[in-house]
Amino acid sequence: MTTNQRSVNKMAFTLEQQKAIDASGSNILISAGAGSGKTTVLSERVIRILKSGVDVDRLIILTFTNAAALEMKTRIKDKISEIDGLQEQLSKLDNAHISTFDSFCLSLVKQYHYLLNLPENVEIADNILLYSIKQRLLDETMNDFYLIKSDTFIQVIDRYFDKGDQGFRDLILLFDKSLEMIPDPENYLNHLVENNYSEAFIEQSFHEYEELVLDRFKSFKTNYDHLVDEIRDYNNDKVVEFKGKLISTFSDLTEATTLDDIMMNLSVGTLPTLPKASNAIDENTVEWLKYYYNPVKESYLALKKEFDHLFVQSKSDIINALLETKNTIQVLIEVLLVYRSKVRSYQLAHHFFDFIDIMHLAIELLTHHAEVKESLKNHTFEIMVDEYQDTNDLQEYLVSLISNHNVFMVGDAKQSIYGFRNANPQNFIDKYHQYKDLNDGVAIDLTYNFRSRNEVIEGINSMFYPMMDESIGGVNYHDNQALQFGNEIYNIKSHQPILYQSEIMNYSLSKEDSISQAEYEAILIAKKIQLMIDEKTPVMNLKVKGGQYEAARFEHFCILLDRKSDFDVFEKVLTDANIVVDSISDEKVVASTEVLLFNQLLKLMKCFIDEAYFKTYFKHAFYGVARSFIYQIDDNSIIDLFVNYPLNHITDLSIFSTLPTFQQIHDDIAYLSRYITITPIKELIQMIVERLKIYHHIARLENPENVERKLDFLFAKVQSFRLFQFDDLIAYFDDVYSSKELDIEFSRPIDFSKNAVRLMTMHKSKGLEFPFCFYPGLDKTFNMRDINQGTLFDKKYGIIIKTYKEGFIDTIWHKIVRNRKKNEIISEKIRLFYVALTRTKEKMFFLLNQETSQVINVSYDESGYISSKIRSSFRKYHNFFDCFPIVEDSHVPYLEEKTRLVSNPKTPIQPVSEPLKYHEIHIEAKTISQSHYSKTVKTWMDNPTIQAVKQGIKLHKIFETFDFYHPQEALKSMHQEDAFYLKRFLAHKEFSSIDKAIIYQEYPFTLTNEDSTKMGVIDLLLIYPDHVDITDYKLKNIEDEAYIAQLNGYACFIRDLAKKPVKLYLYSILTDVLKQIGD
Repeated sequence: MTTNQRSVNKMAFTLEQQKAIDASGSNILISAGAGSGKTTVLSERVIRILKSGVDVDRLIILTFTNAAALEMKTRIKDKISEIDGLQEQLSKLDNAHISTFDSFCLSLVKQYHYLLNLPENVEIADNILLYSIKQRLLDETMNDFYLIKSDTFIQVIDRYFDKGDQGFRDLILLFDKSLEMIPDPENYLNHLVENNYSEAFIEQSFHEYEELVLDRFKSFKTNYDHLVDEIRDYNNDKVVEFKGKLISTFSDLTEATTLDDIMMNLSVGTLPTLPKASNAIDENTVEWLKYYYNPVKESYLALKKEFDHLFVQSKSDIINALLETKNTIQVLIEVLLVYRSKVRSYQLAHHFFDFIDIMHLAIELLTHHAEVKESLKNHTFEIMVDEYQDTNDLQEYLVSLISNHNVFMVGDAKQSIYGFRNANPQNFIDKYHQYKDLNDGVAIDLTYNFRSRNEVIEGINSMFYPMMDESIGGVNYHDNQALQFGNEIYNIKSHQPILYQSEIMNYSLSKEDSISQAEYEAILIAKKIQLMIDEKTPVMNLKVKGGQYEAARFEHFCILLDRKSDFDVFEKVLTDANIVVDSISDEKVVASTEVLLFNQLLKLMKCFIDEAYFKTYFKHAFYGVARSFIYQIDDNSIIDLFVNYPLNHITDLSIFSTLPTFQQIHDDIAYLSRYITITPIKELIQMIVERLKIYHHIARLENPENVERKLDFLFAKVQSFRLFQFDDLIAYFDDVYSSKELDIEFSRPIDFSKNAVRLMTMHKSKGLEFPFCFYPGLDKTFNMRDINQGTLFDKKYGIIIKTYKEGFIDTIWHKIVRNRKKNEIISEKIRLFYVALTRTKEKMFFLLNQETSQVINVSYDESGYISSKIRSSFRKYHNFFDCFPIVEDSHVPYLEEKTRLVSNPKTPIQPVSEPLKYHEIHIEAKTISQSHYSKTVKTWMDNPTIQAVKQGIKLHKIFETFDFYHPQEALKSMHQEDAFYLKRFLAHKEFSSIDKAIIYQEYPFTLTNEDSTKMGVIDLLLIYPDHVDITDYKLKNIEDEAYIAQLNGYACFIRDLAKKPVKLYLYSILTDVLKQIGD
């Protein structure tokens, strides 16, 4: 064990952790790898500060979720309660800023509401209502421009949006949302054209694009030079002829040094063709030429395609294409500014803000009211930011306004996975480099992982050591970012180390197979989980002092997917295999079946009182309600109703009195509709729930508890809309259905007491941990749709639209931004995979379809990373594994030695050429009979027998969880009756030297031969220097011959494994008899 690792008994923190707790006097950035105890460090730092005499309400602790804030506050409260002299801080804890960024900004705005001309009770608006209002204000804005008949406005609409102005409206909303992360968006917009269309900025853009193209040209030139070198001295006439054509075709292009040179010489005419095999040149030589020529041709055509898409042939063409977009951008900005002004006026007048608006108001408060900012800065002793890698630019700016060289930031850039929420890991990365140079701060690395086994950590390092650098991934993994093993409990209680190596579950499945890939992978996982449960695979319980092995249960397994599109498949397969599964994901409330019904119900009620509404909506609404889980009327009956009866007017509803099937639905809706205009929304909803007995009918649905939670959430939210009328409620739902983006967010809490396999997305797993993790769905392609849009937004380049040249074409701004965003997407996918893998405590399982594997000619740069060109071409997680040749039955991660060099940045790193080594299995269809060494009993149990079994289970549990390493401490903490049995057991002379033994409790094993598998669990296994003791606990009877056979089976296995003599014992817990079996 190194001096930096925590000793299990002697040391509370590593040296790095202690340094992070104690550091002071400047900004401090803690780069905390996965499982390194960052939350503990942060809470201990708070206690250290409080002990120094600083009050807790002088700290600002910012998190990203309410759950994290509550956990932090609870930790601090518990620690304060335990420390003499700090109890007075409890009364100040409620006033301390331990909250999310959103809550902190809201509290600032409420505290100084009078400076912002706002009421004290500012509330957060519902996002769907806000969307509706913004749509109405955009309509007003567009009408204003149509009324003034602005020539430039009309020209832009006519030119770009000849099928109507919806595309223009979408652009306004898109760019408005893109401005959320800019502290002063109006100022930004007012100077955008001036800045981005200046000669200097366009020249800078040209040079950035030139670097991008020259990098691609370098690839072509390298391929060309390789080919020429290979054929230079080859004397075959056909090869010489081909070489002459090749040089003649590309000679001018290969001499290019600038972007203008490349464009000028890119048109080379017809490419030379390879000679065909003949008497003059054999087939092997042709194939050899093809091997080297194809990369030349492909890289040339890719380069040519770049400019064909731009329709440019010179620098002036490129610049003119950019300038052509200027007038359109000016119109967009003009409309956008008017629209934003309308929104702002409405929000201030009606106090209608979302959390982003509130953060902008907080920034406005601090920017325009220096006395507030200075008061806050002077009062605050330290600002602490948890998960700092997830901050966005607006949050970063907010912290900069209130800081005074007193910011303590904890996070891990390798775990920044929320780009879709505007998280910007570059904030973290820039500070890390700055503080490492001791410039304005201190950077401390926490690299010891206390969550996972060494085998897991080695597997993770093997994957990311050649994969993650700053260009692709955002973090230089070689720069002290590799994880180091820190939890010695795993070593102290080692257990079949080969079992825990990462496992590749290879299979072959083609598109022609009748079963889907998701279903096949789910079946493989279900079989593996069931096998591990049956074998009682050992799991380390770190919650027990000193660690304790226990048999695997469902709750020890997690299946992590990149997205939730296949959740239904996995749920069905696992459930069919009698495996309890708990799907964890955020759900869309409004789009769910039961809430869609509620919307149809409201519309049907209105149909009963509004003739015009009846004609438009009745049949659709009636059909939805009638066939719902409330009325359960079959489809044929509903169709017969519409076919046989005229239902064109409200008066036609009288026909229902003669139709028993529909009598109840008619009476219910007729009754409820009478109250639409006279009853407040809150009371009307309650009437609907009671009249239709909604909660009673929910029991008919799958997962009724979840449905009930969603409806409770929805009803509570809707009832909070105090000024809503009935029509507003219908419009509210319609707005959701008209937008693909909007819905009410609903997150079901995870019930960790439930013994179930967890099924979740990689994103959802952040912050969690599981002994065994499966990784299926690795062939799902990454989503690149957003970057291929014709309109883009970039903070540097602003609003990017296509230029017009006999049609709409991209500009170099599209090319630059797409290239960067593509790398950002791939970088985040790499980080997301890192997050997913670091959830594992004991073993990782990867499912790979060999039919979809690709052959990648892997090359490495001078630092040992896979070339950025290869990594930037990744489009699915399977590509990661395509870069590593898998060596079957190998158990040592291929960078085992190199990862030890990471702490020394001066050590030269050689390019990696060794294969990635995992324990690999191939799935075969083979039936193996299974048996157990334990005695099997098949009998009906009467009540006395059941009670005896229950007592036996209880006593057995006491023995299997007892801490034999620290018996005296364990006995003191036990119930007196339970301790009685353990004291008697330990009093036997056979256990007088137990402190000299390596102890295994509930030791599971599997013995497999050609056609059978035998499994067993040894209650107590004591390994001494010269022999091994095996003890099996029984409640009372130890005379059964089956028990002796059971122990002899155990002995055969252990004797072969330990190469030592084995002694066998049966112990009767109730009679305190210890019987040795055999000699």
